[in-house]
Amino acid sequence: MTDLIVPDRNEITQWDTARLRSELTRALTLTAAGLAYLATIWNELTRRGEDLSDLRSGLATYLPLIANGTLAAEAVVQFAGQRGLLNRLAHRPIDEQRRLAAGEPVPVVVGDEERMLAARQLTMRQIAIVFDDEGRVRTPIEQRQALAGRPERTRSRLSPSEMRGALAALSDEQVGELARLRGYALVPLCASVGCARPAVTAGMCASHNWRRRREEGAAGA
Repeated sequence: MTDLIVPDRNEITQWDTARLRSELTRALTLTAAGLAYLATIWNELTRRGEDLSDLRSGLATYLPLIANGTLAAEAVVQFAGQRGLLNRLAHRPIDEQRRLAAGEPVPVVVGDEERMLAARQLTMRQIAIVFDDEGRVRTPIEQRQALAGRPERTRSRLSPSEMRGALAALSDEQVGELARLRGYALVPLCASVGCARPAVTAGMCASHNWRRRREEGAAGA
């Protein structure tokens, strides 16, 4: 395994974009090789009966799966942070995982279109539609069926009159407490719906004073 030599930052700023992209790709390759190496060590320590529970955090969480051949190290590096995708890919052959990590495109239904995108470009919602629970890539027809059974979540919004009515239904004490918790954020909200309440100002002042006392306490600590 080749060591990663980290040059001076000033030297890096002088590189052209092509060089930077090349170095990034090389570093990711070395990272994947490093993970595979660590997984081998993990496997041997486990074989010897060592308790490694204190090391199960971050990328180390995936070391047992890399060690037993469930996940490709390249996939862990490329899709780090995309736990949902990695959980699905764990059911697929290692070669397939590596192809997807290398950027092999998959069909993705976007509105009325069908696009070919790399797995790393997908949103969490798209991952759940494009890949089934076993990590198999759904066909465009299957994706449309999945989308039909999974309607878009819409966030209900209150109209100004409904918001005004909701605020009017609260007592001054409740509005004051809300303003104390939300501080200045409640002022434009009340203004936008045409609801002026003295309790908002009082609560806002209480919020400001509380924050100021906390900051003063932190500064004196």
